[in-house]
Amino acid sequence: MTAEIIIAIHKPCAIPTELTSDGAYIPLFVGAANSKPLYIKGAEVIRPEGKIPDGFSPVSRDDSGANISEKNPGFSELTGLYWLYKNSPADALGLVHYRRYFKGLSKEKAESLLETHDIIVPKKRRYYIETLYSHYANTLDKSHLDEALSVIKERHPEYEKAAIEAYSRTWGYMFNMFVMKRDCFRDYCDFLFDILFELEKRNLPGSNGSAFERRLYGRVSEILFNVWLVKHSELSLFEVAVKSPERVNWIKKGGAFLSAKFFKKKYKESF
Repeated sequence: MTAEIIIAIHKPCAIPTELTSDGAYIPLFVGAANSKPLYIKGAEVIRPEGKIPDGFSPVSRDDSGANISEKNPGFSELTGLYWLYKNSPADALGLVHYRRYFKGLSKEKAESLLETHDIIVPKKRRYYIETLYSHYANTLDKSHLDEALSVIKERHPEYEKAAIEAYSRTWGYMFNMFVMKRDCFRDYCDFLFDILFELEKRNLPGSNGSAFERRLYGRVSEILFNVWLVKHSELSLFEVAVKSPERVNWIKKGGAFLSAKFFKKKYKESF
């Protein structure tokens, strides 16, 4: 089994060395069609204004082959997922981010886990006092999930029951992170992009708003991943802890969560 996992990047950054030293992880410039090129040397990613420094080479781009790179302002890392879906021949495929990735998941470990499991997922994120639906409704715009359910009823009615169950859960597999066997990956992407492309046609609130608001398709996809998993409960999952090289401001994050829950103050930025 060969695994290919992309590291979604969109700006100059430092990629964790534990990812750059492993051949399974491939840095991928998402939204490349909309931005100036990025270059990489080891773990360092830069966007030079003039001459390219010695030793740096172009980062692989999501605007090659079959792609939706130009949709990145709304789809975020999903333009990289689509690129992987349409262009990789690997037996197992996955997605992580330069600032959020699976702790200790090497190429060898991923391939070994997928010999006995179908999907590697991040550890459950628990909301306790919220469901996936109410959390989204309080922090963002519930019409996004309402319209997604409408599309499911119209185009994938066999998923309606799973959607209702996923929406009502107080936990979920978030972050658009996973590694899957090829058949699972393709089935999920078929489902996901069919729904998202239909949602695009419906001019959802926020689709022409601020940069934060326009990323709604990426956020809806986190919920749709859980819908797909509920429907395919026969699949074997293996949870892996998520690691971030950036410090999380839990006071700010927690305050925003409570303000949304009790005072209906919508999120205006990522945390």
